Amino acid sequence: MKTELSLPILSMSILDTILVIIVYCSIFNFVSMIFSEATWSTIINVIILIIFFVLSFYFGSIAREPKYYGAIREEDGRVTAVINRYPNPNYPGDEKVKIAKNIVLSTPVCQNFAILSMADDTSMSALDDDNAIFNTKEEILCAILIYSVTEICIINMLGIYIFSKKELK
Repeated sequence: MKTELSLPILSMSILDTILVIIVYCSIFNFVSMIFSEATWSTIINVIILIIFFVLSFYFGSIAREPKYYGAIREEDGRVTAVINRYPNPNYPGDEKVKIAKNIVLSTPVCQNFAILSMADDTSMSALDDDNAIFNTKEEILCAILIYSVTEICIINMLGIYIFSKKELK
């Protein structure tokens, strides 16, 4: 079986997947340390996971909304020309799309969806060339890497600060 992913993209995907797992573990460990009772920590962790899913579907639909509709010409999987394009009447605006894309890349569930899909939507990139934010596989993977490492550091530093002052049983 042959894959379409190059070795650098595959290795970045594996690294990002490991970092997303560490983000999940950091969040769940942080919540479990705050709520020392196992029942409450489990309930809170499940609620957090449900919130992540809701955020991923809501902001994911905004982030993937194209600015333009139209037709393109492709040869060998590469866009050669944009035949016509017209504005999307349901486009929420550039600022809302940028905020939605940042939220999508900052939640672990959305990061998982982005890593799993890894579909480089060339038609969106070609039609939205003036609004291209994280359109290539490399840009998406690098953004996930940065967001994951930042979240891991923030959650663990916050945990160290809180739990250094709290007496553990």
